[in-house]
Amino acid sequence: MTSEWADVLATFPLFAGAGRRALRKLVEHACFAEFAAGETVVAKGDPADALFVVLSGSAETSGAPSVRSLGTGDYFGELAFLGDSKRSVTIIATAALHVMEVSWEAFVRLAQSDPTVSLAMVRNLGAQFRKPAVDPAA
Repeated sequence: MTSEWADVLATFPLFAGAGRRALRKLVEHACFAEFAAGETVVAKGDPADALFVVLSGSAETSGAPSVRSLGTGDYFGELAFLGDSKRSVTIIATAALHVMEVSWEAFVRLAQSDPTVSLAMVRNLGAQFRKPAVDPAA
C-alpha cells in the first residue's frame, strides 16, 4: 500500500521532483484520516503541527477573508512548517474526505534521513507563496 500511495503523491504538484523512494518514506511516517461531510478537520486556533494533503474528497476553509475550496492534490496547514503556532482558519469537509497528515516531527525525521522530498516540498511551498494573489472581485 505504501508504494501505491507514493505513486499517487508523485502526481501532486506539492511533491513534484521528489523521488519514489523518498515518497514511500513519507507515506511510512504519515497518518491517514477520513472525515464525513460537515466534520471539522482542523479548527482556527488549534496547534499548527502538521500539513494535510487531500487524497480524495473535498473541503473548504472557514474564517478566512474568502472561502477556499480544496480537492484532491490540494494541501493545507503548510504554515505549520513555517513556524506558525496556531491554525489561522477552520477546514470543514464538504464531502467524504480522505487526507494524509504529515506531522512536523515526521517531516523533520524525513528531512534528516532523505532530504529530497522535504526539499521538493519547500520549493513548491515557496512557489505557492510567490504566486500573485487572485482578487476575488476581479
